[in-house]
Order: sequence, then structure tokens, then C-alpha cells
Amino acid sequence: MGIRKTTSLIALSLCVVVGATPAAEGAEILYVANDAQRTQDDDRQRIALFQQWGHDVAVISAHANSEQFQTAIALADVIYIAQNISSSALGYKLRGAPRGVVSEEFGIADAFGLLTSNGEAFVDDSIGVVHEGHAITGPFGGGWLRIMREEQMLNRASGGIAPGVAVLAEDGESGAAVFFVIDAGDRLLGGEIAPARRVFLPWGPTPESFASLTNDGRAILRRSIDWAAGYELSGQRLDAGLKAHFSFDNPVGDRVIDEGGARAMRLAYGAQIDSAGVVGAAVRLSGDDDHLVLDEPAIASLQSGAISLWINPDDVRERQTIVQRVSATRGMGFAIRLQRGRLIADADDMRRDGEPLSHKLRPGDWRHIVVTFRPDSVALYLDGENIITLVRAISVLESEERDAPSEILIGACARQRTCFNGMIDEVRIFGRPLMGAEARDLFALKPAPDSAPGRAGEYAGRQ
Repeated sequence: MGIRKTTSLIALSLCVVVGATPAAEGAEILYVANDAQRTQDDDRQRIALFQQWGHDVAVISAHANSEQFQTAIALADVIYIAQNISSSALGYKLRGAPRGVVSEEFGIADAFGLLTSNGEAFVDDSIGVVHEGHAITGPFGGGWLRIMREEQMLNRASGGIAPGVAVLAEDGESGAAVFFVIDAGDRLLGGEIAPARRVFLPWGPTPESFASLTNDGRAILRRSIDWAAGYELSGQRLDAGLKAHFSFDNPVGDRVIDEGGARAMRLAYGAQIDSAGVVGAAVRLSGDDDHLVLDEPAIASLQSGAISLWINPDDVRERQTIVQRVSATRGMGFAIRLQRGRLIADADDMRRDGEPLSHKLRPGDWRHIVVTFRPDSVALYLDGENIITLVRAISVLESEERDAPSEILIGACARQRTCFNGMIDEVRIFGRPLMGAEARDLFALKPAPDSAPGRAGEYAGRQ
């Protein structure tokens, strides 16, 4: 493995291969350093650690030209960008790379289309994990995680964040994102699609931060590399952050109770239960006034979250509302509708980011929908594919308005008689935005209805 890469890359002069032991069964890492011929002590520390984990490492200079990068990328499984590189030298050479990227350098986040600015540094030894459902952070749970033995300079985001980004951890002082990722197929700023996974680590402003990593910090790093390289990791649960799951198999009067028994959804104006659901029973709506109302203010008023459901329309010609969030807070309302066989999305003070993907719905077909919402964006997935993304055109959220009442309607519009005509099943409501991979996983649950939504993948990385 090492000989093949050495022969291919050493001729580039700006790229040097550091092979692992022949028995290693790891990833091929392309390590981006400031100077491949004169690596620094902290570069050598990282490379030694990656070899210890079983990886092969090829080192390339940030100053290498685009053709040299393309040749090196073709032989790599994942790309690692060190803290000490020149952001201006690297520029946009890796933006379209079809390989996963793990970066310590926040100064290039804008070049990847993830941030509108380069971020800033702050001092701490811990980060606040806010996404315990992701493959990387799942085993650590939520809350504070100490990643440094002593306080060090860490990274945090500033400015806008791409709609497809999932924030894994925040800074406890400001609430800014300090550790974030985007999956292949999710939306970058400007409407582009991420060609592969990207991970921006919370450390990096100084060489000392890597040497100060705790065992948990190293575990975060290892899982980040393996996730970006495409390994399946343990600890990823589809039910993380799940607030309610309505299967419609257990109606009680004019209500259905969620699978956990703690939440209720009201069957309004004569909505009926039908036995022919995608899994078990479903709710059938006539297209008149009947619909579903979530009588849970704590869920309906979530700032960020996601709704997953299956629909089977009886008629696709008339304009129909599938999901609507009605909010007294300006900028928090949105609606997903069906019109002439196509899904459309409307949201307060938002504009469409890029052209919607071509799609067509037909009567009698079960189709899966996920709508992920944040204060600054709404993303719509059909059968696991992101077809529409809306982004906020102006900033409208004021702190005193954030607790204003909201309501989630399934199959109805609050102001127009555009109710859904057909069946709806397996409604799941999450208290966190979902990533594109999670939307695809939820869609994949249909062929295996006996599988629990909390499946954890096998971890193929080295322990």
C-alpha cells in the first residue's frame, strides 16, 4: 500500500508519503501541511498518531498546484488539513474534492462554503456537545466535554452558517458553533451541494492545542477521521432527539398517542384511521377540513427541529398542505404543500437557495418527507434526497419574541382550505435538525418495518 502511493506521489516534489506498517488496515490520509518537505514537530505528532491508528499518510504542501492536488486526492480516502497551513495558499483547491475533509483550520471554512466568515479564537478546555445523535458525538452524550488537559485557544464560528451544516458542539460563553460537520449531498452556502463529508474541529489556532488533547479529545479526532472517510460508527441513533412518534396504531377517541405514551395528537374534524398504512395503520384525510393538530406547545415552539412522515396522496392536482407551522414569531412559520404533483415550500422571510430537484408524486404511492427547520433555514427531503432549501433573506428573530406561541398542523393550512387528501403515516418530530444521511436512513426504514428507529451502525474503525 505504501509503495504504490510512494511511486505515484513522490514525483510531485510537494508531496511526501509516510507509510504505516504493512499490517495496518486503515484509511489513506492525505495530510495537508504548510510545507511537505519540512514538516513541523506538531505535524509529526499527528502523523505518528494516525499511523498508530493504522492509517497510511501522504503529506502534501498547501502550496501545491491544483493538478498535484487532484493526483494526490485520487489516491486518498480522506483529507486532513493541519492547523499551520497557509489559508491563502490552499485557497479553493479542496472545495470540490470528492473525498471527506477534516480540518483544524477555521480560516478556510468560507472557502468550503460552510461559513460566511473565517471564525474566531477563544480560550477554554471544554466544548458543549449539543448533537448527541450524530455518529461522531453520540457516545459522549450531551453537555460539557473536556477535550484539552488545560485551557487552550479553540475555534468558534462567526457569521452565517450553511443550511446543511450540523452543529455538534457549541461554545458555552456565546453559544457559537465550535465543532460542526456537513454530509455529502447537503446544502452549502449559495445553493451548492457538498460533494463529500466535511468536519471542522474545535481546536487549531495554536500548535499547543493538539498536544493538549485529552483522551476524549483524541476520540473525537479519531471518530471524525473515520466518519469523513466513510466508516460506519457506533453510537449513531436515529431516535436521538426524538420528541414524538405517531404510528396511528393506538387511537384513543379523537386522539392518537405517540409510541412513548407521553404525547398526543388530535384528530380534528373527523380525520379517520385506516388500516392500510405504510407500517400498520395510518390516518386518512378527505381534503376537506379534517387534519391533525399537535397539542404540545413545548414541541410546536421549538426553534430548530425536524418532522418526518410518509404520505400517500389520493389526488395530486389540487393545491394541498401537508405540514404547516403557524407561529406568532415573525420568521418562524413555514408550510410544505403539494401542487400539481410537485412539492413546494414556503417560509416567512426566506428565499429558495438553488433550483429544486426534479420530482413527481403520483396518487396511490407512498413517499417519505423530512422537513428540517432552523431559525435561518428550512430544508425539504423527498425519499432521502434534499429537493428544496430555503434560507433567510433578513434577520428577523428578536430575543423577546422567541417564546411566542406556535402550532404544528399536519394535513391542513391555518388560513386556507387546502387540506391534504390521502393518507399520512409514521409521523416523527425531532427536537433537532436532521442531516441528509439521517433523512435517507429514515426513508430506508420502510422496507424493514420491524427495525427499531434507534439502530446503531457497526463501528468499522480500529478500537
